[in-house]
Amino acid sequence: MTITDSDLKIIKRDLENFSIKNIKDLQEFQEIGYFLNKNEELLFIGKESELEFINITLSRKIKNNLIIVGQPGTGKTTLVSQYNRQTNKNIFVVEMGKVISNTKYRGEFETKFIKLIEYSRKMNVILFIDEIHILFSSGKVDGGLSGADILKPYLTDPELIIIGTTTTEEFQVIMNDKAIERRFNILPITNMDSLVLEKIYQKLLSKFKITTITLEDFNTIQSALNEVSNRNYPDKLIDFIDLYEAMEKLSGKITINDVIKRGFYDI
Repeated sequence: MTITDSDLKIIKRDLENFSIKNIKDLQEFQEIGYFLNKNEELLFIGKESELEFINITLSRKIKNNLIIVGQPGTGKTTLVSQYNRQTNKNIFVVEMGKVISNTKYRGEFETKFIKLIEYSRKMNVILFIDEIHILFSSGKVDGGLSGADILKPYLTDPELIIIGTTTTEEFQVIMNDKAIERRFNILPITNMDSLVLEKIYQKLLSKFKITTITLEDFNTIQSALNEVSNRNYPDKLIDFIDLYEAMEKLSGKITINDVIKRGFYDI
């Protein structure tokens, strides 16, 4: 479906005319997502420059929307959670599966999504859309508009702030829509270098009170995890330590290879 300027003007008019009184308080939106917990304890190391980029981007007056691009497990959500802990704004995590559910007929998805946008504008809430590429297909039932089509007119509105995350592969879908791409700042996330991972490893040993492996074992553990090609750092390192502690508690003495064989495999 081709979206014309007239279509976008109609959507903008509908959004501007939408009254916050039509929203059934916050309960309606708790059914399609949740607010990030500002008090959540996080292990945040090595992404300080990326966090600074988020701070700058979301403080802008015009182009203040962000897409974080990176493979699963590279810390995209942790970055957003860390930003959430230091800001006075609330961040609402939009679960697209719940937004799309029960929107079989034309207009249902558009109405629900517009209500969500209006709520975020009125209440100074940042919308965090994980797997934001889903917006490009969501809502297109019987000729309806996609979520991306609905967003386009409002992405220059400073009262609406969107944070999205996606993988490197799925980001190619977004790049095909130049109107969307140019309205977002792009933050690429890559695997951490070895020195940062070593700091995380040291923190994890202390956090989990593990004494049967030490800092001297880091290179051996990293070499083993490097063979797990379907997972990324720092996620697989955190998973390793978590699993090691659990297996040791239940089974007694274990080895690094025991944990790798039990918890990690290539698909």
